[in-house]
This record gives sequence, C-alpha cells and structure tokens, in this order.
Amino acid sequence: MLKRLLPCVLLAACSRADTGNTPDAHANHTDAPIIADARFVDGAVSIDAPAGAASRVWVLGDFTTDQVLQAGSFVDGATLPYGGAGTAPPLVVPTSPAKLPSLTGYTANVFDATPDASHIAYVADATTAGTFDLYFANGDGSSPALLVAGQANVEIQSIAISPDGTKVAYVADTAAINGGYDLFVVKTTGTPAPVKVSPDRPNTSPAPAAQDVFSVVTWSADSKYLAFSADLTNDTFDQAYCVDTTAATPTAATLLLRTDIGTQTTVPPGAQGVRGALLFDSNNNVYFRARLVVGDARFQLFKSTPDGSTRTNVTAYVPARTDASVPDIGSFGISPDGTKIVISADAPTATNYDLYAVAFATSTTSTKLTNLTAAGHPDFTAPLWFSPDGSRVAFVGNIASARREPFVSKLDGTDTHRLLSVTATCSGCATPDADSVQWTADGAALYVAGDLTSNNDTKLYRVNSATTDQTPALAVDVPTNGDIVLAVVRRQ
Repeated sequence: MLKRLLPCVLLAACSRADTGNTPDAHANHTDAPIIADARFVDGAVSIDAPAGAASRVWVLGDFTTDQVLQAGSFVDGATLPYGGAGTAPPLVVPTSPAKLPSLTGYTANVFDATPDASHIAYVADATTAGTFDLYFANGDGSSPALLVAGQANVEIQSIAISPDGTKVAYVADTAAINGGYDLFVVKTTGTPAPVKVSPDRPNTSPAPAAQDVFSVVTWSADSKYLAFSADLTNDTFDQAYCVDTTAATPTAATLLLRTDIGTQTTVPPGAQGVRGALLFDSNNNVYFRARLVVGDARFQLFKSTPDGSTRTNVTAYVPARTDASVPDIGSFGISPDGTKIVISADAPTATNYDLYAVAFATSTTSTKLTNLTAAGHPDFTAPLWFSPDGSRVAFVGNIASARREPFVSKLDGTDTHRLLSVTATCSGCATPDADSVQWTADGAALYVAGDLTSNNDTKLYRVNSATTDQTPALAVDVPTNGDIVLAVVRRQ
C-alpha cells in the first residue's frame, strides 16, 4: 500500500516533494504531493467570469468519520460549516456501495471535475470491493459510467479531465509492471479502450517498477496536448515529455533528453532533471524547471515547443542576483489566458525567493510582486493560483513567518497581502500551516485548506480575497485526526 498523503490540497501540488530550502530532495513516485487541477488555472473557470458568478465546491476527506474517505459537494454561498460533528456536505460518492480509495492507499489525486462543473471523474471500488475503477459521472454523482475497469494490484491515480471534458488522463501501473506507473488517456464516452501515451521503458531497464510517470500531468487549454515528467529512460533522471493526444497513434515527444541531465552528487540525493509541473502558454509552448548542470543546485526555467524541436533556456524573465550570478527558479505559474507567467526566484538576494510577473509579449520587462528582506519562498513546486480574471495570483509561502501562510499579489505589483496569520488563527499550535487555496469564480473569495485552527487537523476555510490577516470562516470541519485531502472549485 502506498503512504498516506497529507494534504497538498488543491490542490495543489507538485510532481515530487520539495520542502524547505532544499527543493531538490529526491522522493519516489509514491511520496509525491498532488495537484488536483494540474492546469493551474484554478478550476479552469472562465477568465471573464462576471461578478457574482456561482461556484461549486467539491471536497474529499474523512470529514465525518476518521479514516473513512468521502466526497461531497456544495455551492459557494451555502450555509457553512459542513462536516465534523455536523452534517456532511451532500455526497457525490457515497461510502456504500462505492468507496473511494483508502486514505492509506493512495497518494495522488483520485477526483477531478470538468471546468463547467457539469461532470466529475473519480476512482472507486463500486464493482468489486478492493478493486478500484475509473468513473465519469454527473457533477452531483448521478449516472456514473465506468471508463476503466480496475484490476488486482493495479492502481489508478492522478486523474485529470481535459478542459473540453472529452478525455481523462490518468496515471496507473499495470499487471505486467506492478508499481511502475505509465500515462493513459481514455475518452469520457468510455470507448475506445484507453491508450498509453507515455514512452516505453528500455528493454534493458534493470528495475522497470522503479521508473514512473510522475503524478502531475497538465492539459493544454485546447485539450490537444498533455505534458508530463518521468524517469522512464533512467531511474532518478527526470525528463520532460509532451504528447499530442489527437494523433492516430499518440507518441510522446521528448522535451528534455536523458543526455542533457547532469548527475547531481553534491546535494544528495539531488533532483536530477525536471521538478514540478510542466505548463502551457497560449501558443502551446511548454515551460518547465530543471536542474541540468553537474553539481549546480540551481534550477533553470526552460521553454519548449510541444514537439520538442526547439528548447530555450529562459533567462530574461527575472533579474540576476546582485552578485550577477544566475538565480534559482522556484515555483512558477501561467495565467488562465496563457499570456503571463509568474516566477519565484531568489533574486536579487540568494535564498530570498521573490515573485516576478512577466507578460510573454514583453518578456524583457518583469514586475516584482514581493520584496523579501529575509529568506523565504512560496513552496518550491506548489502551484501559483491565478484569479479567474488573471489580475492576481495567490500562493502559500513562508515569506512572513516560519510557517506556510496564504497570500495574494496583484500582477501589476501594487499590492501583496497576507490573507491570514496561521500563528494567530491557531494560537498555541506547534506546526500550523496552510496547504493550498482555490479561487471562487467571481474572484471575491478563496477556499484555503490547512490546519489553521486545530493542529494537524486539516480543514477547509473560506476567506475574503481582499482582506489582510482575517479570521477565516470554517467551511468543512473534520473530526479529531481527520483531514481534508482535496478540494476542487469550478464555476457553474
């Protein structure tokens, strides 16, 4: 069984765990934090969502009984809170007869929703107890259709619905290579059969089960391409790939070759190659961060065409450090319309990871969003969550205290404010942290997951996006030792 994932809620997350000031700590596939919405556009809500646009929230967790994972849903504006000793949010995947994977059984996202909130995809053992299938259903959980039947010792995880709602990408191992994860695509009609779109491992691989497609996969906005990372050529050397899912025979293009990746020996065990999500701009160019230079702990930002024919080391988006050295690239995100990028980099001062916003049309001019005077950063490979209109970005970082806290920055550089202080909301707690955020469709509020009022009990909260250091409103409670493990917000 895989290890329990404690929330990188909305979802947030990374293809591998990057923590503290060592974003290169190598973790295997099963330890990877997740991203429920790998498209990084906060539910893929329309960028022109009007004020007052309604949002639907789905939440997964053991919110009524510890260790019993449920999936519920409610409309933003409903009377809160749900869960804990109160009433559970209306269930979309009941605990009987269908069951979601055990909290101790999966470490990657097993739930997603379409951008228009009309449908959901999830993994559950509705047919055979203990054997988990992939389903596609209406947004309220009705009329579930079986897309992929489960098999013994096969785990389906890291599912992502295409923006147009016609396909589901998922990561799974196989009976032939138990524990070795590949990437598949299946149409939401259920036919034809799923297609494996990731490359084969070399026949000479000594341990194929150790070579995986990692848990973060990203769709392009037009639902044509999938970008992902994997160590399929050589275990622990993480390459970048992109595949055209509309091709008659989808064949992944290699964006980063194994021979381009230098061995890291000075920062054991050392990330080698790609770390974090691969993201698309409006022209379907793919962006990713990678460590390639032997013995150099810094990550660089790269841009590639989807066919891999052209790859550029992007250096103009952030300034050099004051000592003229190249900065380390941390987390980054691309706006919903694909025209802007926000990058975390330790410039102008090493270990102080400030945020910079850049419009691709004027890529030589960056706007500094934060101004750190001490070491800090947004989580290295956690997502940056853009507001639906693309004018603001939310992030979780330790830039104001030693704990991870939620912030919002305007992309024009005129404001960065902390939404709440976790040491104030969870007074006396040893290790309170925010894990992730999700914008509502109108941009007026965000849902924040974390142990903000009860140490180590991750709950879901609702906060005003414009208010500094506020008291969060509890949205979904959990019993003692319970956790919200995933939240998804979509415009309906």
